[in-house]
Amino acid sequence: MNLKKIISLLLVLLMAAGLLAGCGKKGGNGDTTTTKKAESNTAKAPSYNREPQNMEHYDLDILHVEADLWNMNTDLAPTTYSGDVISSAIYSRNEYVQELYNCFITEHNNITFYNMSSQISMLVMSGECKDYDAAYSEGSSVNQLVSQNLVENLYSFPALQLDQSWWSQIVNKEATLGTGKYQTLYFTQSNLSLTAFDLTWCIYFNKQMYMEHQIAENFYELVREKEWTIDQLYTAAKSVAAMNGEESFAYTPEGKAIYGMTTYWNGAKAMMIGGGMAFITRNEDDDLVVSQFGEGYVNLCESLAKLFGEAGTFTYGGASTGSTTGTASDYLKIFNNNRALFLGAEVKSSVSDLKDFPYDFGILPMPAYAEGDDYRSWVNYLAPVLVIPKNTEAPEKAALLLDVLSYYSDQDVLPIYYDKVLRGRGAKDPDSYEMLEVINQSRCFEASIAYGWSRQFVEVVSDLVFKGNGSAASIQPNEGYAGTDGMIQTNINNTLKAIFGD
Repeated sequence: MNLKKIISLLLVLLMAAGLLAGCGKKGGNGDTTTTKKAESNTAKAPSYNREPQNMEHYDLDILHVEADLWNMNTDLAPTTYSGDVISSAIYSRNEYVQELYNCFITEHNNITFYNMSSQISMLVMSGECKDYDAAYSEGSSVNQLVSQNLVENLYSFPALQLDQSWWSQIVNKEATLGTGKYQTLYFTQSNLSLTAFDLTWCIYFNKQMYMEHQIAENFYELVREKEWTIDQLYTAAKSVAAMNGEESFAYTPEGKAIYGMTTYWNGAKAMMIGGGMAFITRNEDDDLVVSQFGEGYVNLCESLAKLFGEAGTFTYGGASTGSTTGTASDYLKIFNNNRALFLGAEVKSSVSDLKDFPYDFGILPMPAYAEGDDYRSWVNYLAPVLVIPKNTEAPEKAALLLDVLSYYSDQDVLPIYYDKVLRGRGAKDPDSYEMLEVINQSRCFEASIAYGWSRQFVEVVSDLVFKGNGSAASIQPNEGYAGTDGMIQTNINNTLKAIFGD
């Protein structure tokens, strides 16, 4: 047993004897509110829907992403009670679960994120993956683990209550393969790791500009009434566009032109998926098939091409567009400099990229295409996904603790995460807090991209849309496009064959 585990075991034993009650909580640098929250978490009766089990000092070793990757909240098992409110909440969550289940929770972040899948693959095939009971793979490469049968079918562990709200129901549905007794799910997401929420797309709006232009629509009410659509965003964005003495809307960093919306190229994917584009569907037999893109697809592509292609209504700001002098990150400068009403970005931007924003901003989910449609808040396809590698020593115990930790993450960490996203960043109103919950509940991953089935098609179509080219609407997924064979159905069949055989 290593030194950390020996010390942790002694602390647990001392706590159980009442000799160190509250130790670690009172010695931290957290603010008073957080400290009280942490102490109450430790003292409260369990509200999880199963009785706790004695895990007999089992150590849950989780392979996670590098610390502070992409300015995300990457703490999974902090070793001290720090001044950071989220890290402290996670520390308290883990302390509570460790006491309750007589276990340890250890995080490993010694592998570069882009090498996670390949390293997990090597560890499993060499029989050395017993060092990790669970792991986070980059979403865009998880298919290599699935197709090589290197990760467990999560449905095979009853302890994982995958139908409960603390697991992403949309991601589970999208990523499930097979039917009946052959039903499989190899990766999922929950708020155990906040990285998926950090990488979820949303829309920010400048409240100062909103008031100055006397925009009639209440965006929050539109969301509540399921009337927040691409057309509503377009109308508001167009209404604020102004050259302000410039000769054109061509973006320059020192210019004065005001734009309706700005984002970077992944914003087109987020808007397409938010608008309801599903690249893979299921037929009457529940088999995976390529979507037959009809009138709705054409209308969505044309609406987004109109939005992105209309000077003033939208600008990117990046030099790669060939007509501007900015950089790939200028979309953030445009919003921060009070030059755009809307910004399409990820949730984490509220804390990192917008920390110097001088005014109030609000947060909204990605708009739907039509009134009454469900919202779909896309999680970037690079976002880490949770897997249980093959050849681990006690996958049933790992599954149980992953479920417990995901539950308490929703109960005790998520509200503090919301608060940090909003506090002091100009989005302090309860409406934005409510919008974050809408975004959380509507998170989707578009598993067909993660599995590698549709990624080429999505890249080609979204690139055309982002450049304002409505011809994207004429591209069908099972036809040749941009030098690829376009055979998404073949890609699906190859994955299924690798998993289930002939």
